[in-house]
Amino acid sequence: MKNHICEFEKELSMQEIKPDTVRKYMSDLERFMRFAGGENAFTRETTRAYREMLLSCYKPATAVSYLMTVNRFFAWMGREDLCVRLPRQQKRYSLDRTLSEDDYRRMLSYTRKYGKLKYYCIMRTLAGTGMRVGELKFVTREAVSKGSALISNKNKLREICFTDELSKLLEAYANEKQIQSGILFMGRNTNAINPSSVWKTLKRIASKCGVNEDCVYPHSFRHLLARTYMKKIGNITELADILGHSSLETTRIYTMGTKEEKRAALSELGL
Repeated sequence: MKNHICEFEKELSMQEIKPDTVRKYMSDLERFMRFAGGENAFTRETTRAYREMLLSCYKPATAVSYLMTVNRFFAWMGREDLCVRLPRQQKRYSLDRTLSEDDYRRMLSYTRKYGKLKYYCIMRTLAGTGMRVGELKFVTREAVSKGSALISNKNKLREICFTDELSKLLEAYANEKQIQSGILFMGRNTNAINPSSVWKTLKRIASKCGVNEDCVYPHSFRHLLARTYMKKIGNITELADILGHSSLETTRIYTMGTKEEKRAALSELGL
């Protein structure tokens, strides 16, 4: 079975799947192998028991993610008989752990006050464009001068635009850091900043300025842009294009309120 897993890993790499995703698949399979306890235990009943274990220990979305990997592996082996039906997930009807605009402004003020210009610019870029943290590598001196960046992600290309204000801010940052060309937000070497470093630093900034850390992560700035856009502009088709969504169903979550907003609205009914 280990030979099959090695061959499966090679096949994934040949399909140009991202290394991080391949590593995730391998980790998922290792988890299943530990549960099964050996190749002789690979039966439909084993994968069903694995499904029940996952559902009892993890959130439904996490369990589905692990099971999808196992199903994909068995299908690749030609052993569809070992695949199991994925549990149905209830659709989300509200956004949880959202970053408010007030908290965003507070974090900006903190970074300006204490001279953390890089993270001031990173937050402005994430919130001002809706890009994902892994896409910061496309923010180059050349792109800023042009006023837009071409982003390649998930086998799709999309162009994101910088507002005039954001362009001026990033130009000033590049000048201060003496960046003549290439990536603006770098780590300790000349490579693009590591997404995990951004995640940890944003949490630290939130803690320092009294913002709920649970609501602060790189993607929360993308959520902030989307929710603000829907409130002020309301064009869901255009928002889907900005965010790079292939389906409006994905974008529709941003038309819904948070649990707190729904609770407040229900309270106003007086029933």
